[in-house]
Amino acid sequence: MTTIYAYAFEKCTSLVSIDLPDSITTMAARAFYNCEKLNEVKLPAGWTTVLDRNNSTYWGDGDGGYTSPFQGCNSLTKVT
Repeated sequence: MTTIYAYAFEKCTSLVSIDLPDSITTMAARAFYNCEKLNEVKLPAGWTTVLDRNNSTYWGDGDGGYTSPFQGCNSLTKVT
């Protein structure tokens, strides 16, 4: 199991597309937060879990703890 944690690629300005390997099984919310140029993502076949922004599987509702791994990626147009 390999995880991409929250904010791992935050505001990465050089990231335009990404092909995630099948070894990625877990991604945290906001893993690619505000990667404004990211426009294409190929998700791994084995991806099963999204963690909240605190890297927890708890889905808190009081503070809006859950968001997409791609929150703020406003150029994202293709996900396969």
